[in-house]
Amino acid sequence: MRFIVVVVVLLAITALALADIEDNEIDLVPEESSTVEVDSPISEIKPRFIISWQVRRLLKRLRKQMPCGFPDQGIPPLAPYRLEELKYDLQTSILETFNEIFHFKIDGLDNFKIKKFTLNLIKRRIQFDFLFKKIKFTGKYTTDTLLNAMNSLGIKLSYEGKGDLDLSLEKMSLKGELKYKLPVLFGSAKITEFYALLTIEKCKSNISELGGNGKLNRLLNDKIESSIVDGINDNQDDISAKMEEMFVPKVNKALKGINFWDIWDKIFNGDSSEEEVDGDDDDDICIPPPDPWA
Repeated sequence: MRFIVVVVVLLAITALALADIEDNEIDLVPEESSTVEVDSPISEIKPRFIISWQVRRLLKRLRKQMPCGFPDQGIPPLAPYRLEELKYDLQTSILETFNEIFHFKIDGLDNFKIKKFTLNLIKRRIQFDFLFKKIKFTGKYTTDTLLNAMNSLGIKLSYEGKGDLDLSLEKMSLKGELKYKLPVLFGSAKITEFYALLTIEKCKSNISELGGNGKLNRLLNDKIESSIVDGINDNQDDISAKMEEMFVPKVNKALKGINFWDIWDKIFNGDSSEEEVDGDDDDDICIPPPDPWA
């Protein structure tokens, strides 16, 4: 009996996959709204598939939960994300810099559009394209920097200082795909491959006290802006590998013990009523923690 159920379920999934657009893909962001603003009511989009509906519903819930984080998974509040202290050191042949940032805050992680989100059940692949409007970094910094660019002339430039960090990444795109394994009977769901391209259109830097607050400070901020844009856009493979190293093991750990039947039950037996998606269930209301630095 179990075998018959498995066969029926697999045939249903195959039919569902083949029923959609080319390449057997289910577009989880329907064509009638190819770009979905997450801060707009997702319920305005009529779902073409239960899977599509539930995934969009999940994305909206995740966004609404970001200000509170995900305590069960050990994830702190993400909108904004705060870190009391951050240390950053860099040593090259001509530069040594030791920096500390206090009250480090990242705003804007929940302000994004879903430009593409498709699921291919045959190839076990998800393709995605997210556009973040603006990611803003703020904090207080101290720096101890030594520049040896003119060491052959016996000239070294040393700078110690502190100031305000104010840096923004605008129109940051994250697109790529992940492949997964989803066992029917034994084992756990698992991400097997992950690749993402991270690009930014513009960087704005208004860091104070970089050699004062005059023309030199503006010149250094301009240099930081161009360096960040070039550093991100010209190092796609390295950044993708780093994201895979940070992201995949944590997700696979969270997926341990979850198989096809768990996900099937979540998709088809969950309450997908419009009232629940758009309404505020008292049990699900996220109350963000107070600003610890206010």
